[in-house]
Amino acid sequence: MSDDKKFADLKKLSPEPLAEILTRATVRLKTKVNLPREAPAADYLPLLEKAEAPLDLLMALAYALPAREAVWWSCLATRHDMDKEEADASHPIKAAENWVFQPGEKNKKIADKVFKRAAGDDPAKLCVMAALYGDGKVDLGDDQQIDAPPYVSQGCAYSAIVGAASRAEEGLLERAALLIEQGLDIARGGNGKIEKPGGASADGAGAAGGGNA
Repeated sequence: MSDDKKFADLKKLSPEPLAEILTRATVRLKTKVNLPREAPAADYLPLLEKAEAPLDLLMALAYALPAREAVWWSCLATRHDMDKEEADASHPIKAAENWVFQPGEKNKKIADKVFKRAAGDDPAKLCVMAALYGDGKVDLGDDQQIDAPPYVSQGCAYSAIVGAASRAEEGLLERAALLIEQGLDIARGGNGKIEKPGGASADGAGAAGGGNA
């Protein structure tokens, strides 16, 4: 796919300046990009690709996506390293995906319970944590809520996605390339289920649900 098409029509990405988004999220790109401060994420992506900075490209995508799309992407990325039976039996993945499909209070409370019970070394814990903060609120109990830190949901999703890349048997760079294709498809409004050579789904486990996040 040409660069013009690869980075075109990313309608799900925020039009807000990426520099402002990352500042509010208290993270930053490691790669220097020569763009005005008001440039949106979509302007950064081809430059980060040319700079061979896949982790920064993943960061720009993850933080510029809405929370639901970022959570969905994190689930796809985490499923990739599981077989179908393991992924379908994962309570954190199921809770996160259910929140994506129906992001209401009921599924948020389920996500909270699943997050608290999940093992600390479960890579899917970050997915359900991303879902838990997807509405931008922290529950204090007794129907009291406060604002969550800005972009904490996207930050958890990004950590899950990078974690998936770091675990890849084929190597970080090759997995990152696949993850970027997933993220770009989601940013265009797709479901992120990229076909690998041979026709296998890139999530590797037949991710639940057939619709878009």
